[in-house]
Amino acid sequence: MERNDVPEPISAFLEREGAAGPGDCEALVEQAMALLEEAYVHLPVARASGADPIGQLGALRRQRPETRLRLYQELLSVFARLGDRHTRCSLPEPFASSVAFLPFMVGEFFEHGERRLAVLRSGTNALERGDLIVSWNGVPVMDVIHRHMAWQHGANQEARRAKAVQTLTFRPLALMPPPGEEVTLECDSAAGSRQTVRLGWRVAGASWLAQHFASLPEDGLCARTVETSHGTFGYMRVSSLHGSPETFLDGFVQALESMPREGLILDMRSCEEGFVQLGERLLQLFTPRRIQPERFQFRVTELILRLVRSCAALSD
Repeated sequence: MERNDVPEPISAFLEREGAAGPGDCEALVEQAMALLEEAYVHLPVARASGADPIGQLGALRRQRPETRLRLYQELLSVFARLGDRHTRCSLPEPFASSVAFLPFMVGEFFEHGERRLAVLRSGTNALERGDLIVSWNGVPVMDVIHRHMAWQHGANQEARRAKAVQTLTFRPLALMPPPGEEVTLECDSAAGSRQTVRLGWRVAGASWLAQHFASLPEDGLCARTVETSHGTFGYMRVSSLHGSPETFLDGFVQALESMPREGLILDMRSCEEGFVQLGERLLQLFTPRRIQPERFQFRVTELILRLVRSCAALSD
C-alpha cells in the first residue's frame, strides 16, 4: 500500500525500516543474477564497458550484509552501474512509495560558459527563487552533482547529470539510497549576499508530495514563438509522452502548423519516459523518409525460450 503519512525526519524512518536483518538475501541475489544472465540483452555491452554485475552479485551473496538497508544499497548500486532506465532495481514498500526530500527544487543553467545551480522553487523562508547554491556540506555543489550521477539511470553522461540535478533534493527511495541527516548550504542571493542555510532531510509518501508540488501539464506540450538573433522561431516543449498517442499527436500537429517556417526549437529536456509508439510517430513528423521502428531484442537463453513459449504476444 502507498504511504499517506505526513513528512517525518529521515532518521526516524530509517530507524524503523532499515535496521532489520537482510532476510531473504540469497534468494534476492540469485533472482537478480538469473535476470541479468538469462534476460538482460545488453549484458555483453555492459561487460565491455567495464561493468561486472554478475561478479558484484556473487560477491554480495558471499558477503552477506548485516542489515536489510545495506543489502538494498548494494543491489541498487549494481543496477545503477548499468545505466539502463529499463533494467533497474526497485525496492519494496515502504521504500517503494517514499521520497526523501529537502524543501526546495533546483535547476542548472550556464552563465559565462560555467554551470550554475539555482533555486527554482522553495518551501522554506531560508531560500528564495533565484538563489544560487555554491556549496553543499562544504563541497562545491557541482562536485556533489557529479558524485550523485553514479546513482542515476541514464545512457550517457548528460542524461545522468540531468537526473542528478532533478533528484538532488527529491530522492525516490525505491531507486537510490537514503541521504544523510542534514545539509549545510552556502548560497548567494540575487542581491549578492552570501548566507549559510542548514536543512534536514525528511521522508514522505509520494501521494503527499504530489499534493504539495505542481505536476506537469496534462497534455505534456507547450508551444509558442521566441525571438532570436536569427529571427522568429517556433518553440515546442514536450514534457511528457504518457498521454493518448492520438490525442497528443493531433494537438502537436495543430501546434506545429502554426509555427514559423524559419526554424523550430524542439525542447525535450523534461521528457523522460512514455510510450515508445508515441515517440516513434512523433519522429515521422520531422522527416519525409519513413521511420522504421526498432524491433525487440532477446537473448537466446533457456529462460527466454520458456518466456516466449508461454506468452502468446511473443510467439512470433
